[in-house]
Amino acid sequence: MTPFVSFPDVLSDSPRFRARLSSAEASLDDLEGRLERVLKASAAASEAGRTFVGQQTQFLASLWELSSHFASSASSGAASSASSSAEAASHLNRLIHALQEIVKLQGQLVEQSGRVLSKGLTKFLR
Repeated sequence: MTPFVSFPDVLSDSPRFRARLSSAEASLDDLEGRLERVLKASAAASEAGRTFVGQQTQFLASLWELSSHFASSASSGAASSASSSAEAASHLNRLIHALQEIVKLQGQLVEQSGRVLSKGLTKFLR
């Protein structure tokens, strides 16, 4: 990395040194502002990911309720409607199990990406 200010300029405290120092300070302030925006955006993205996973979990809960409706209809209905209700419950249960796996993996992805991003930015700032 090349120095922004030469050593003789520092010793003499010249106008050129003051101008370069001011320029370096402005550049540093700009960098700090941009890094703060990146950190805020990262935190907002992680929070949005957690909210999304939470909404998906609520969706799965509603699918479980729907599945239990079909399961209870299968046990208390006529033979033809009972078999179609049992089949619907079976399909819903397979869908629910697949979606649960997806939600679990998405939750892990959100947590890991948030951790990695904040760790990387913290390491960069040090």
